[in-house]
Amino acid sequence: IQTDAPINPGNSGGPLLDPEGRVVGLNTFILSQSGGSEGIGFAIPSNLARRVVNDFLQYGEVRRGDIGYVEFAPLTTQAATELGAPNARGVLVQRMRRDAAAFTAGLRPGDIIVAFNGTAVTDSGPLQRLIQDAPIGSTATLDIIRDGRRTQLKVPIVRATEQ
Repeated sequence: IQTDAPINPGNSGGPLLDPEGRVVGLNTFILSQSGGSEGIGFAIPSNLARRVVNDFLQYGEVRRGDIGYVEFAPLTTQAATELGAPNARGVLVQRMRRDAAAFTAGLRPGDIIVAFNGTAVTDSGPLQRLIQDAPIGSTATLDIIRDGRRTQLKVPIVRATEQ
């Protein structure tokens, strides 16, 4: 989280509060030309910090969901048209490994991912966060467009180190 709240030296790890007093993040550092508390502050979102702490307490390590090596690319208007989905908004699957859980489940290069477990996706960053936050051992539903037709794939969520 980027913030303009002052983060004084030694204040890292303190809470970042919203106007109602709810903790929304943990202050981490400030980018400052003067070295003081004026500048651009950064905080870790509180839900991410909570998940990391819970993983450490339960497993002794941070665990992330994965679907295997899949390389995503932005979906351009030209690529969408060439793939038979001129009005589609989503993320293009550019390449992937054949041993990826997503490949085994039927995902292929050239597919357009438009939703992950019912959440629309238009950028690879949020899609990757959804994948990483999915429970390991669960099955995710990917809404894709292939050859101009929308369909769904069931993809197992594996532990990030398994692929």
